[in-house]
Amino acid sequence: MQRSMARRMLLKGEKIQKQRNDCSGLVVVEHGRIRAYIMSEDGREVTLFRLADGEICLLTASCLFQNLNFEVYFEVEKDSAVFSIPSPDFEILSTNNIYVKEYMLNQMALRFSNAMWVMEQIVFGGLSKRVAGFILEQTILENSKVLAITHETIAKNIGSAREVVSRMLKHMENDKIVQTSRGTLVVEDLNKLRELAH
Repeated sequence: MQRSMARRMLLKGEKIQKQRNDCSGLVVVEHGRIRAYIMSEDGREVTLFRLADGEICLLTASCLFQNLNFEVYFEVEKDSAVFSIPSPDFEILSTNNIYVKEYMLNQMALRFSNAMWVMEQIVFGGLSKRVAGFILEQTILENSKVLAITHETIAKNIGSAREVVSRMLKHMENDKIVQTSRGTLVVEDLNKLRELAH
């Protein structure tokens, strides 16, 4: 297994692959951050989950799952180092080792749960809740109240239009929750942001 693993460096902004067209193998993040998302026909994106240090993604080994008929895209959000395990090798390992199989099933359940939560937010959650939730998540990921982020990036992550997000951020500015300038967002009231997100 170790002989078949390949380590590679991925730069911020790089796309890893499309799930339906490729089966490059299992991806394990050594360090960095990778975003998994789906895309509508008109190019609108919705983030499903993120992979951080030490996390594993089974969806990059899509040929292991015969009934998955949707595409998941992967984008590198921070410079990352990842290990790739070829799908045939992982399939042999999971077939012969019950603990690996159990881990795989737990990981799939976790990712499915995350994706269902995202869908629930889109269907039942208001836009203000989704915008606030995304900003709150970013403050945790970056460990900072000052975020280098654009309205377009927020819209892309929550599956909305930039103009709609800009209007919502204007309301949040009026309520003294955030302050925005070109390419930067500052969280002024974290408690209010939490209330809005939850």
